[in-house]
Parts: sequence; C-alpha cells; structure tokens
Amino acid sequence: MLIRRITADLSYLYIAFQYRIEKKMATGCERKSNDEKEEFGPILARFYALMASLSLRHKKVYSKALEDIVSLNPSSILEVGSGPGIAAALIAQKLPLAKILCVDPSSTMVKIANKRFERLSLSARVKSEVGKSSSISTTEKFDLLFSSLSYHHWSDGTKDLYDLAGKYLPAGNLLIYENFIANPDKEDSGVRQHGISMKDIEAMNIPGFKKSYEISGKLVTVKFSAT
Repeated sequence: MLIRRITADLSYLYIAFQYRIEKKMATGCERKSNDEKEEFGPILARFYALMASLSLRHKKVYSKALEDIVSLNPSSILEVGSGPGIAAALIAQKLPLAKILCVDPSSTMVKIANKRFERLSLSARVKSEVGKSSSISTTEKFDLLFSSLSYHHWSDGTKDLYDLAGKYLPAGNLLIYENFIANPDKEDSGVRQHGISMKDIEAMNIPGFKKSYEISGKLVTVKFSAT
C-alpha cells in the first residue's frame, strides 16, 4: 500500500511539474487554451493513467461518481475529459445495460481507455474517442453527462456547459466532480489551476436546469437536473 501511495504521489508531482513547464514555455508566445494543454503526449498520459489508478484522491472521486450515477440508472452516458477510462469502466460494470461514450483531447488517453474497455469485455457498449468540451463529433443524445477532474481544463467552462446540455442532454442530469479550492487567493498557482473555487461554482449555470452542489473536504460535486 505504501509503495502504491508513493508511486501515485510521484506521478502527480511529475504531472504538476510538466504543467508548470508548459506555462513557462508559453510566456511571450501565443497561449494555448486549457483543453489544448490537456492533450497529454504518450509519456505524460501514461504517467497520469498510472497515478489515476493508484491515488486515493482519484479513488474518492470515482467512488462518488459511481454511487451517484448508478443511483440515477441512466441508459446512455457521455463522459467529457474521460482520461484513461477508469470511471466509465466502473460505471459500465455496475450498469450492464448502459452505453457510454467517452471523449478526451488526448489520443493517447483514448487508446489507453479503449484498451481498458477491451480487456474488461466492455467494448460493445463503451468506447472512447478524441474530443473535448468545446468540440465533440457525435450527434447522439444522452440521459446523463458527467466529468471528473476535467472541468478546470475546459477552455470556457460556463459556455461549454451550456453548449453540452443544449446539444446532448434533452433531459436528465449533468454532473461535475472537481477538486475544491477553498481559498484560491492563498493557494499557489499549481493548486489553483487544478480545481475550482466557490466563485467558479456560482458562475456555473444552465438555463432550464436546477443547480445544486455538495462539498466534502476537497471534493465538490455540482449537479444540474432538468426542470
């Protein structure tokens, strides 16, 4: 268990370090949007996938998403910013009739996720493809949309929420799981850029949907339900 924790922590530190390097390299140049920065290359994507499978932080988020989504029992799900596909795989195993489409900006993450689904015999109804909050190729409609630890990367979160709900969610629920930054003015820049604050939560609105949120330690769940 100790080795798993150390490996997860080192992986997380590596990712944070690489993220800061990208920020410094962008100084004086045309800055990339957040979701473009999320397009991890092969090495960083594999580090993140390892960290996500080991860290208690991710396990707590995935467990909360699993509990919430299974209780809603949707038949079709869209996950935005799905990374290595861990959450989708857990949900699919608990909801054997549900179809799940995952999208992620990183082609490496998509490959990792699809290999996971194939290994677990889920490929017939769970798949991952390249896409992001502001650009998804499908025209399908879904019963539920969700995102875990990805919203802080979206290029324009408030606009993307509105667009996603309008295009893909005629009714149902949209769930956002994120790191909660309680004191953004006191946190260093690396922490602030990997979570959301109360100001961000207050800015999240979708016309025609009722918003509620739940904060548990460093995890916040924001839920939108069609009215």
